[in-house]
Amino acid sequence: MYVQTIEGALAARGYTPVLCSTTPAVLENEYIDVLLERGVDGLIFICGRHANTEVDHGRYHDLRAMGIPLVCINGWLPDLDAPFLSVDDVDVTRMAVDHLIDLGHVRIGAVMGPSRYSTTRRKIAGYELGTRDLAQMPGTELVVNSVFSGEGGNAAMQVLLDRDVTAVVCGSDLMALGAIRAVRGHGLEVPDDVSVIGYDDSPMLSFTDPPLTTVQQDVSGISRQAVEALMDEMSGGQQPRHELLFSAQLVVRGSTGPCHVRPTRPRDQDCGSAVQGLVSPLPSGVVDPFGPGNGVSSAGAASRSALLT
Repeated sequence: MYVQTIEGALAARGYTPVLCSTTPAVLENEYIDVLLERGVDGLIFICGRHANTEVDHGRYHDLRAMGIPLVCINGWLPDLDAPFLSVDDVDVTRMAVDHLIDLGHVRIGAVMGPSRYSTTRRKIAGYELGTRDLAQMPGTELVVNSVFSGEGGNAAMQVLLDRDVTAVVCGSDLMALGAIRAVRGHGLEVPDDVSVIGYDDSPMLSFTDPPLTTVQQDVSGISRQAVEALMDEMSGGQQPRHELLFSAQLVVRGSTGPCHVRPTRPRDQDCGSAVQGLVSPLPSGVVDPFGPGNGVSSAGAASRSALLT
């Protein structure tokens, strides 16, 4: 989503954007080496290693020491000399929980990505903020960390269904679609039995069955500001070094509805022992494509050269 807007804004200013999407096979640092060899004028990182709290961030500091302008989207490193722009994950996740509470839900779970990412931690903080006054919630929050994928959402939702949740907030749209699959696999319906909220407002979500209620980021605003910041840095200016937080909105569609309490099923342990930060047992063949050494999404670069990927 960010890429298209940033590409257009850079092209309008006479720059040729070079897109580099990280994968387990091609890591962020490898792309940085290639981009430096090609003489890029600046870098925009979108949900990259800067959002991973368990990796070394020295490469970013090296880039700044070399005088390479850079801008980071979604993730913050307080000691890095660069502009940062992020979605206010705490506030919008709290907003999603408030929506479910307004619908009468109390047993609200959270299906989130790996806890090593600062964006995940912020979403969990927003979830905790939203659920803190629910008298019937268990002592520990119903938070399950899993993989950013449909399979990960499915596996995490299996855990939460055993704890009789009636609603769930997910860390991505793919995870939400996986959660819906798990709900249906239990013979239940969305939203009649379980309400599901996604995150990202990916294209075509209004055409899913049911249309997915989800968080819509201010992609246009963040992208435009990121390009403005990069242009300013490249011309010798200096953008603010504090993190700029952008509001998001909840797009309500058909995957959330009033709470209809389901009969509880016998289980081996009380739901009050629901875990926080649990990486749920994933089905055979489900792997984390974004291991501890990888970025989450992509790094973008602006260059006056005619390089295309």
